[in-house]
Amino acid sequence: MPPSRLRRMITAAAAVTAALAVPGAVQAAPVPTDQRINVIYDLAPIARALHAGFPGVPGLASDTGSHRQHPLGEPFGQSRWIGKVNHRELAGRSPESIANLLVTRMSTSSIGGAGPRSGLVGVDEIGFQLQDGGTGPAFAAAMRILSRRTYAGTGEPMSRRVLLYAAPKFVANVGARRNRGNWDSAMAAARLSGGVFLQMFHASGGRVTAPASRQEWRAYPPVWRAEMGAEAGRLRFLFSGVGSQDSQWANAASTPAGRAILASGAGEYRLGTTENARAWLRNWNRWTMGR
Repeated sequence: MPPSRLRRMITAAAAVTAALAVPGAVQAAPVPTDQRINVIYDLAPIARALHAGFPGVPGLASDTGSHRQHPLGEPFGQSRWIGKVNHRELAGRSPESIANLLVTRMSTSSIGGAGPRSGLVGVDEIGFQLQDGGTGPAFAAAMRILSRRTYAGTGEPMSRRVLLYAAPKFVANVGARRNRGNWDSAMAAARLSGGVFLQMFHASGGRVTAPASRQEWRAYPPVWRAEMGAEAGRLRFLFSGVGSQDSQWANAASTPAGRAILASGAGEYRLGTTENARAWLRNWNRWTMGR
């Protein structure tokens, strides 16, 4: 056997051995956003509990599509941290500047220190500031710029590496077809994005006050899926720690549209207690993972 060929075989075998020896090593590549994506937006104790799971209840570590919103990262590895851009950082910027900021935050922390390595960035959040009369048109133009670039890690458009957290006002205005005309730019950006996490709760002064009602859970998902058209599979729900997890998930699964959204992944924001984490994880295993 030629020495060069032998060296290639040895090198390949060593790479396979190393990958098998390090748990998760073969799964560290960026996840394409047309696959299941889950997002944990929470403090360390809850994130650790959700990552590890409980006796008889597999944790998020069992699914390579599970990520944690950065700058709060551990126990998820850097390859599963999602960068962050606050909506306030978009105001007054040109489309080119917004596009460059989004790309930068895909690999750079907003507060310094270690940065994400998932190639994903979340925009927190798409609210009234990004209506058509505000930053919405510039943001949509930035997403169009990114849609013409390619992310080497997955081969998809760069705009697909942007995840949007849809604020309750955005969710309700579209879902209830109330003041829908204010959101054309935001919806255009949503269709170009890698995923839209619908905040299915009510908030006031930056604080979650109540979960969405059963009527809202039933009414909003079909409308949102229709609005997203061919990209309906990129919708996901963001559950809050306010109210019963079992009730929220039962409401989410009460329609065919809701069940379709659950199958694409799920997110959570500040569950608050270990009891809520257990309940969220039980439902995630049932409705998202089908086990």
